[in-house]
Amino acid sequence: MKKVIFPIVSIFAVVALVTGTAYALFSDDVQVNGVYLATGEANLKISKNGVNFTNGPLESGSDFNFTDLYPGYTSPAQHFWLRNDGVVDLDVEGMLDNVTLGEDWDALKDVVIVGVSPTDNPDNSNAVWGTLREWKNDGVVLPSNQLDVDEVTDYRMFVRVPLTIGEGDDEEEIGNEIADKSLTGMSFVFTGTQHVEEVPV
Repeated sequence: MKKVIFPIVSIFAVVALVTGTAYALFSDDVQVNGVYLATGEANLKISKNGVNFTNGPLESGSDFNFTDLYPGYTSPAQHFWLRNDGVVDLDVEGMLDNVTLGEDWDALKDVVIVGVSPTDNPDNSNAVWGTLREWKNDGVVLPSNQLDVDEVTDYRMFVRVPLTIGEGDDEEEIGNEIADKSLTGMSFVFTGTQHVEEVPV
């Protein structure tokens, strides 16, 4: 029995000695000094003419004025351009801001409809439309809303007033209740948020 146990113990000792042995190998280090890190930014710019872009409100004299609206009215297009000068692709949404609430707002918020469409879509088939209330409360995702880095997109904005609102039994004609109303100083704010690709799991 001792003859059997001794060889087995010897094998374990050799395995332990071999696995526990440290090897001295050549090694060397190098390093990189002066490393600089800086984050980029989202940088959405807007223009009324496609040439002069700004981060602030559109340049003086480029106000969007829609006047003499009536039931059945659709405005001529007003153009604006968005450019992505940031370091990431952006998803763009629009919101109505800086509106004075009151009697005129109450009369027009569900009647006046604002639409935005890229100019390269001549039939407006992918235009997004929303009432003033929808633009203010929920915002609107712009069509072709992904704006890649260094991309410029020309958009058209329209305003329309339908002949009726509601559907079925709730349908109502639009009439004198919107006469002589106005909303001034409103702002449409366009926000670019970093686009994130959904990765399938």
